Amino acid sequence: MEELFNIEKDNIEEITISKTNAGNNCLIHDAKNKLDMYQGFLLKETEKTKRICCVSFYPSSKNNKFIPRLEFKILNKDNTIKTTNKDQRIAFSTKNEGLQEFWKMILFLGSFKDFVDTDEFYKKYQVVNTNDYINFIKTKNDADKINEIDKLVTSSGISVDEIISGLKNSKKEILKQFEYMMKDPLKKEEDWEIFFKANKWILGLNIDVRFVRDFYYQANIGIQNTISKGSPHGDMLGINDYTSLVEIKTPFTKIFTNRKKETARTNTWSFTDFFIDGISQCLAQKSEADKRLKSKDIIDDEKKVVDQNKIRTRDIKSVFIIGNKSLEIPEDSMDLEIQTKRDTLELFRRNNRNVEIITYDELYEKTKKIIELN
Repeated sequence: MEELFNIEKDNIEEITISKTNAGNNCLIHDAKNKLDMYQGFLLKETEKTKRICCVSFYPSSKNNKFIPRLEFKILNKDNTIKTTNKDQRIAFSTKNEGLQEFWKMILFLGSFKDFVDTDEFYKKYQVVNTNDYINFIKTKNDADKINEIDKLVTSSGISVDEIISGLKNSKKEILKQFEYMMKDPLKKEEDWEIFFKANKWILGLNIDVRFVRDFYYQANIGIQNTISKGSPHGDMLGINDYTSLVEIKTPFTKIFTNRKKETARTNTWSFTDFFIDGISQCLAQKSEADKRLKSKDIIDDEKKVVDQNKIRTRDIKSVFIIGNKSLEIPEDSMDLEIQTKRDTLELFRRNNRNVEIITYDELYEKTKKIIELN
């Protein structure tokens, strides 16, 4: 085992860096005895592992200084290598991972500016926040994204089961928020747009037999007139291999009128203006999108143009999210009026090819079932 300075417990003022007598290298050694040398630093030691950093120096091609080369490793208690930064990411993001000790080491190396060149080091090693790292991953292709996430998971020591459990618990919390919002009549369409935008997976898993990968919000889907008006905006534009449109109302938007209209036929009930107007809005958006969307750029949330050779627009699917069946027309009700409304809605949905209608409680129940099954 190489001699390491325990930067977590020992006083760093007891060590220093000097050039060799030949002047062709640098050494980390005891400040009083140059023969007591260190190959690097013990940053953090736990019951199971050691986090270390081996340090070597090599001459700079730009000046007469020496550049520190750092190699981070996680060792098992028996000093066998558990992971190394040559092929895996090693996190130093918390106190328990040696974050303070890491920066103490960096400051120590940077204090010998006369002959230690840290400029190259700061070009290679950067302080990044979570968003920076997420954006870095987004620049990778699918294979590299998986590889990068695999490195992150492996270096963290988290098991796949723990990740699945964590994701499941996280989604359960989101489901609780979904349920709470459904009970709040003050929540507006805009609030639901924000919620679905933050949790795209809910609509992505529920509104299509195929998984909808992404959603773009308040999409301008037509062509504006000479005073920059007249182009319909969809609440959400869904993306898989073909585009979809999503229009939303609220869980408290009524599907049926309280009183049956005189024009309603036997064994049917009258829809509200909100419902009929919503369907008309979906059809108008679909018609405009079918004509216009494939001839204009689709811009994603990162301001990039979507490749419409891959993401096609043909006979665009339209989805309408409205109301709450369990409140307005509960299935366990024996009331003839409720049963007539239920039948009317179901017949309308089954015979309507162009607009898929789903209520908030149906969306909630499907989401709940997906979480339970995973």
